[in-house]
Amino acid sequence: MKEKTFRIICLCTPDFTYKGFYGVNSLYHYAKLNGYKFTLYKERMEKKLHINFTKNSILIDALKKYKEDYIVLVDVDIVIKNLSIKILELFEHLEQSTFYAPKDFWATPKRSNGFVINMGFSIWKNCERSIQINEKWLHSAKNECAEMAVRKPVQQRVFHNCIYPFLNKDDLQFLDHHKVGMRYSSFILQERNPRKLKIGWENCGSPDYSII
Repeated sequence: MKEKTFRIICLCTPDFTYKGFYGVNSLYHYAKLNGYKFTLYKERMEKKLHINFTKNSILIDALKKYKEDYIVLVDVDIVIKNLSIKILELFEHLEQSTFYAPKDFWATPKRSNGFVINMGFSIWKNCERSIQINEKWLHSAKNECAEMAVRKPVQQRVFHNCIYPFLNKDDLQFLDHHKVGMRYSSFILQERNPRKLKIGWENCGSPDYSII
């Protein structure tokens, strides 16, 4: 069986580098150590929508441009707790779904935020269906779900109300939120505090690849 290939992508606009520097360099370091491709996007693509919807746009761009089997979208306000864990280890049933994301708990695993997924970490099969879902997501945010697209969490709110109800049964598979996407996750966690982001970066060896 051919080994699956992955490309990690992330978004960090110039106004977010004071936080994003740590996560971008940590992610690039992780990608290099584990043999993954890496792409950093720096420009806002969706000028009339909240910045979070640019994550849908960079996903579409990467899915159309690159040939890896899976595109992994990760926020840059993150800490990598373990550089040796492989992305493949996060899958329970590889190739059965279009995309993979953790349920939205955020601060504590005992209380959901009330939305289906958290988009701080997601994995997308490189296929036309992934493009279709993200294009519909953007279209909904600009049209029938425009009112939801301005109420935080904007991206998750639009997905919850306007995308999730129309997904096919096998489109979405949940990742373990204890491992990725939340403040308490054991592999890649999200963190808003710049001081803690810096500490996490230092624990990764303080990598600086001069890419941001």
